[in-house]
Amino acid sequence: MAIAVRLLDLLWSEQCDAAVVVSADSDLAPAFRAASRRFPERPVFACFPYARSTDELRLLAHRVFRLRKERYAAHQLPDPVVTPDGREIRKPAAW
Repeated sequence: MAIAVRLLDLLWSEQCDAAVVVSADSDLAPAFRAASRRFPERPVFACFPYARSTDELRLLAHRVFRLRKERYAAHQLPDPVVTPDGREIRKPAAW
């Protein structure tokens, strides 16, 4: 819900010329439809995470692309992440 509201807010307030939504959640389909109907001149793209997709968003998005598996490794936080109070947070081994 928060992603959908933020997408429409950005478009409505003219804070972007185009938007990229990184998700394969078909629950976002109503927001894609509303964006296309209300702001046809501003494209909304769908970026599907690795090994995820949805036909509904594929049909609604102006364009679709995927995040490749190797891109995840290149953009992860360090392990561990040290918080300002010195606490260490470790990522799961599968990441």
